[in-house]
Amino acid sequence: MLKALLALIRDDAYRTPQELAAALAVALVAIGFVEYQTRTLLLNPKVISSNQFSEYFRVNSLFFDPNIYGRFLAVVILGVIAAVLCTASVRNAVIGAVLLVYLWAGLVHTLSQSSFTALLAGLSACNDSGSGAPPQGAAPPPAPVGIVAVKAEPVPIVSELPGRIAPTRIAQAVSYTHLTLPTIYSV
Repeated sequence: MLKALLALIRDDAYRTPQELAAALAVALVAIGFVEYQTRTLLLNPKVISSNQFSEYFRVNSLFFDPNIYGRFLAVVILGVIAAVLCTASVRNAVIGAVLLVYLWAGLVHTLSQSSFTALLAGLSACNDSGSGAPPQGAAPPPAPVGIVAVKAEPVPIVSELPGRIAPTRIAQAVSYTHLTLPTIYSV
């Protein structure tokens, strides 16, 4: 798998970083699938021990933490979604959809709640239905301008140092007329 990935990088020097990230994600998800099928992890003894005592199995591929692996996949998924939405080719859209299903399956095996949250936040940022974006070809609306009037005024300088004077002021403010002393009874 790694050999095929390196051949992909060497053969075409004009690949975009998004394509390389997607190719790397495909390779990492394949490693994650192998980890899930064999129930063995390559890294992070803490995740290995937690997987032994739980009903679920979290994969981390070549990342040390399943959450970091999941966030990487969430970022790549968002990039693939953007590429699918911007393409005019049906072939590229179908390839992107298959890639999204594959990456989503890899993300599900991480069981990373923060990664799912990051993916949902990214997807909500992609939604421009309520953003009020102007239609293509239209000029953007002018930026709002505000006016602030500034006037010079004298400001008194009060130099009051904090410290031991504060407890004294508090003690002076307390009225001692309401204090009662405890009575000691002897039998």
